[in-house]
Amino acid sequence: SVVTFTYITSWFYTFTSSLHLMPILVLACNICPQQIEATFYSLVLALINVGYLLSYNIGGILTYQFGITNTDFSNLGSLILVASLYPLLVLPLMICFMPSESKLKELKNKNNEFINVGVLGFW
Repeated sequence: SVVTFTYITSWFYTFTSSLHLMPILVLACNICPQQIEATFYSLVLALINVGYLLSYNIGGILTYQFGITNTDFSNLGSLILVASLYPLLVLPLMICFMPSESKLKELKNKNNEFINVGVLGFW
């Protein structure tokens, strides 16, 4: 039924998004200073929630600006193209936030193991 499909897809989306954020949260907690892990964790989650809020609002604004309604999908291809290319604007900012080699070595010495963030997670 439609209700079952909705519940399953909602659960699957929530599960995969939580799993997707796990490497970021673990790396962020390892980088933060001791004794403020909970504060740092809540700050990271707050920033993630602000990002979700902005993305939903920007998506709504773009949908309105492209003139897409429940009966008119004439500009849907253009909206999909813009929405697909929009995340690429953030890639240059990643260079500013990448940890230096000395910071990575410090983390490696601190934890006696190096956390490798890969496609499949941590190993």
